[in-house]
Amino acid sequence: MPKTVLYRGDTRKPEVVKRDGFALHGGGAAGVRAAGGTLQYLKNTLKGTNPQDIQRWIINGRNWDRPTVSTAYDPGCGGYDGDYIYVIEFANLYEVALSRGSTIRGTLGIMEQRGEPELFLLMDNMILEHSRMIAIGLNVGTKEVSFFTDIPSANITWYRTKNQVKFSLMRDVEPAPAQVGRLNLQAFAKWQSR
Repeated sequence: MPKTVLYRGDTRKPEVVKRDGFALHGGGAAGVRAAGGTLQYLKNTLKGTNPQDIQRWIINGRNWDRPTVSTAYDPGCGGYDGDYIYVIEFANLYEVALSRGSTIRGTLGIMEQRGEPELFLLMDNMILEHSRMIAIGLNVGTKEVSFFTDIPSANITWYRTKNQVKFSLMRDVEPAPAQVGRLNLQAFAKWQSR
């Protein structure tokens, strides 16, 4: 199976990305948990949706409550103008077309329509229900791929600033220290006064 190589533009420094990877945003992650997981979230969100709406949702949906991590097949990252460009590599992602009449498309409840854009799933198992990595991709101009799961730091292999030409290895980066929760002094004082 050929390696899948994707790119992501991001403002976070390599040390932070090495520590955290690319995680779903807070509101989006909560939505996935509330739905009972990624697959159920996709079924709830995509059921009765036509492919043009999915395409618009992926390209235009810069919403912190949308549970996706955006990537692209080209280093231009769909025109994203961030501080860093990261290379993400997967050795085991299957690309499955969501063409008319496909079984997976039926499972997700996506409507069929004439002249629709070409959508595909990227997943780490040929059986959707067994996949831990799930993304929807577009075969249109931006070549955007939106992951509905976290991307672990182990898959983020290279980085560069937007002004550099050459990429540097992520394995040479020391991860940022773990974040420690802030102490709520009022709550602590109240607890201590008991």
